[in-house]
Amino acid sequence: MNILRLAIAGSVDDGKSTLLGRLLHDTGSLRTDQVDKMTRIGADKGMALDLASVADGLKAEQEQGITIDVAYRYLNLRGRRLILADTPGHEQYTRNMFTGASSAWGSLLLVDAQRGLRQQTRRHASIAALLGQDTVVFCINKMDAVGNDAERYQRLADECAELGRRLGFACVEILPISALTGDNVVQRGDLDWWHGPTLLDILIGLKPQPRARQANYLSVQGVLTDQSNGRTRRLLAVRFSGHPIAVGDALFAGTSQRPVRVKALYSGGHEVDQITAHRDGLVELEQEIDLARGDWLQRHICPWTRSLSPVVCWLGERPGRVGEKVLVRHGDRWIKAQISDAGQPVDLAQLCYHSTQQSLESNSIGRIQLRLAQSVPADDFACDPISGALVLVDPATRHTLAAGVLAPIPGLEATV
Repeated sequence: MNILRLAIAGSVDDGKSTLLGRLLHDTGSLRTDQVDKMTRIGADKGMALDLASVADGLKAEQEQGITIDVAYRYLNLRGRRLILADTPGHEQYTRNMFTGASSAWGSLLLVDAQRGLRQQTRRHASIAALLGQDTVVFCINKMDAVGNDAERYQRLADECAELGRRLGFACVEILPISALTGDNVVQRGDLDWWHGPTLLDILIGLKPQPRARQANYLSVQGVLTDQSNGRTRRLLAVRFSGHPIAVGDALFAGTSQRPVRVKALYSGGHEVDQITAHRDGLVELEQEIDLARGDWLQRHICPWTRSLSPVVCWLGERPGRVGEKVLVRHGDRWIKAQISDAGQPVDLAQLCYHSTQQSLESNSIGRIQLRLAQSVPADDFACDPISGALVLVDPATRHTLAAGVLAPIPGLEATV
């Protein structure tokens, strides 16, 4: 089944959870007990259905009427499987939005037709571009609140188109909707002047551009020993992006980059001719070589480095400090490191560097410099989301400090 992963984002109260509830309800994707819950909560609020309640599962979310954590929902639509991440709109939960968008291929960004394109929506669009997403769908929501004004829609659509162009999205879709009434979400409704597709039409027709075609690295997750048919085999559990790996492929192993060749491949309990990216797979090499969890196989010889310059979203409650020692999770290995430069945080809403702020506060985004205790392979996140991503952890408390990618800042930097 064709799987599409999308994040729903936008500023607070722009209607993200309501839109998700509308999609689930109008496509018949909800269980009976979920519909009963929406009806019960809606009755307490004086409405037929509380559409947002299906996504806002935390008690605090229901009490405050906002999204705090990331909620995942699933839809099956005409042979396509949609995985939708409802992400928070509040600036103080930017780190949650960063996390929810990190595994998505594209984003649905909501724009309130009354309040227009706000800073947090611009920030979310920039994060989506930073994470290598190629597709963005701008939903001009709450059209019913502006009397379905076509001129108001067009002004906002022009702003969205310019933002999408500046951030470099390959595919930009823009349409008017009303998540509350359902207009142009699954059914057309009262938008008589709109002759374009519904949101459902767009979701079914989206074709995300293939990502990570040139990914070079395979991360070794573990080593298994199989003793059957009178012989012992060492099998490497790997994860990778880009092109499939096939029997007979020439690879280079470990820091020595020793030439090796794929002897056999296994997936789903069966021997196979090739394994595609993001699928479980075991690799048997022709050569006997000592590899362990955290090691790498490479398709081509490339230099390794002990210095990384990632763009990070600071997740910790205390600021990031120059000279701080951290643990870096890169691929499937833990590496000791030190922050050598915290740089200037970036204002993604205005696409500029902060002129006064000199440290990374919680929920802020900026580029840092890391000195590593060991050499690592690394590539741009857009080419290889495995070697191009990392997590920083406090070695004393084991609390996560930051998540980062090796990538240019969209609209601000041309190269890393």
